[in-house]
Amino acid sequence: MFSGHMIKSCSQIKAIDCSDCQLVISLGGDGTLLRAAKIVEYSEIPILGISYGHLGFLTSATPNQMIEMVADALAGELHVSRRATLSIETEYELPSGEIHVEKTFSLNDFAVSRGGAGDMVEFTVSVSGNHIDKLRGDGFVVSTATGSTGYALAAGGPIVTPEFFGYGLCSYCCTHHFGSCISYFSI
Repeated sequence: MFSGHMIKSCSQIKAIDCSDCQLVISLGGDGTLLRAAKIVEYSEIPILGISYGHLGFLTSATPNQMIEMVADALAGELHVSRRATLSIETEYELPSGEIHVEKTFSLNDFAVSRGGAGDMVEFTVSVSGNHIDKLRGDGFVVSTATGSTGYALAAGGPIVTPEFFGYGLCSYCCTHHFGSCISYFSI
């Protein structure tokens, strides 16, 4: 059985149930495919990216190939690329002093930045409950191999092969740290 859903805005992402889907087809560029990944999260539903964008690292087919690719995908005849993902728990203090915790999923990366006020941010980095560092600076990026071509690359990080199951930690413009403080480690 194949179920399809049209997405009109990003605010509808949380409301979509894809549990009956065998395949999710993403029509657009890399950003559209990343939004599709947020919809399916950990469900193991394959995503087929049809490129309607201009520059794509994640989309695998052109509109002219769509019918053939969908048929091959539903028949199980396409290679499935498994990617590392991020399960992120962010804790921050609201202006009222209340502590807010937000849990999110990402296929590519997670960035903390100084925001519109221009002030440096101070943040603690922990992985699986293990304290890594306390930093002050303009920002910090945690990326998967999929995200290594995004913000992490812009902050001076390397491009990592998509088959690498690990994470990259990349700070930028942090006090007492010279350079980008890049480290990649496998999981």
